[in-house]
Amino acid sequence: MPPLSEMHAMSELMRTLSSYVSLSANRQGTLKLSLADQHVEGSACWFQLEHPQVHTQANDHHASNTSPDAFHEVHISMKALQNVFSCASMAKSTVACICAGYCVVFYVYISGVTPVSYTHLRAHETPEH
Repeated sequence: MPPLSEMHAMSELMRTLSSYVSLSANRQGTLKLSLADQHVEGSACWFQLEHPQVHTQANDHHASNTSPDAFHEVHISMKALQNVFSCASMAKSTVACICAGYCVVFYVYISGVTPVSYTHLRAHETPEH
């Protein structure tokens, strides 16, 4: 993923335009943050991002059935996304796992290789705090 601070800045611009956004990515290292409703449409894209390799039988089977260029997308509330970005100033790196049409899981790394926190956001849901 790009730095959370970059995504946070872009989401701040989008926040006043829509209550929901789409987050989509492909296995080629492209991530899109998009919004679309009756009155406005727009997106921000990041390219050449690192794509962690995960090897499991289920993942290998799914990967062989989809093109690396295919985007996997989830729709989430802007409020929920803003909650994830609240740790942007501390995050060293972040990994997002998109379960197309269902949820996105964010692993936020403060330092080292162990995630300090993670947030699981279901489509059109806000986290409970």
